[in-house]
Amino acid sequence: MAPAANKLPNLAGSLALVTVLYCLFVFGAGEQLFRDSDTGWHIRTGEWILDHRTLPRTDLYSFSKPGEPWFAWEWGSDVLMGIANRQIGLGGVVALYAAAIALCTYLSITLAFSAGADFLSTALMSIPLVTTASLHWLARPHVLGWVFLLTQLLLIQTYQSRRWFVPILIAAVWTNFHASFFLAVAIPVVFAVFRKSRDLALVSLGCALATLCNPYGW
Repeated sequence: MAPAANKLPNLAGSLALVTVLYCLFVFGAGEQLFRDSDTGWHIRTGEWILDHRTLPRTDLYSFSKPGEPWFAWEWGSDVLMGIANRQIGLGGVVALYAAAIALCTYLSITLAFSAGADFLSTALMSIPLVTTASLHWLARPHVLGWVFLLTQLLLIQTYQSRRWFVPILIAAVWTNFHASFFLAVAIPVVFAVFRKSRDLALVSLGCALATLCNPYGW
């Protein structure tokens, strides 16, 4: 095993921890994560789903067109936010997204090593990685979408035929958490083309079918 690979768990874990500390105490997650008003209706939608044990089919919030057909595309994220808020309050929502942000750092470093990056450049690039990403650190489902994106990239980058079903499962879950789920299909397509891989082409087809695993259908 290469020396850099031996340092991977330590570097990825350390930078994930640094990201959490930066997010909470420098970035000011308790306030900054809530600087977008969408957070509120995501929490309330999640709580509505928990109360009614079903998904909304009409607009819950419109005063000009009440009862208009509506889809809670990101209902999985909404439910997580609703649970976090009910159990701990807004501090729970902060904890949820701080953990997701730290996981993104961990996955990014792991992905860089899997693509052949060296230890020093990966460590140095982690600084602009975190500071640039912080522009979009918000308590909104897109951050959870980043987790799925990086996970899918890592799975396809290090693809093993005996685990062909894992990217497909990721696609099925991602579909219910954020609208960026189409990338679950696009990623294996791109890799299939560049690697001339029939296996990855079939995985991309499986991912496309997996996106139908949502309560709203096509």
